[in-house]
Amino acid sequence: MPLQPELTLLVRLAALLHATWNAVVKGAGGKLATCALSRAMEVLLGTVALALLPTMAGTAWPYVLAAAINRQRRRPSRSNR
Repeated sequence: MPLQPELTLLVRLAALLHATWNAVVKGAGGKLATCALSRAMEVLLGTVALALLPTMAGTAWPYVLAAAINRQRRRPSRSNR
């Protein structure tokens, strides 16, 4: 069964983003600049995704909220870094 063109495009886009991120982190001069660039890219990609993707079903929102809370709880605090 051949891959759908959309899936192939998404996999290639993910690989490109991953490679770009690795290059940015490796060549970064400071942690603050790297963090700021990371957040800016998250906002940019999130905005594009919101504009292009269909709205999620209402039944999915509790799972999204639970995942976000879980991520925040598992994230190391600044004092542990």
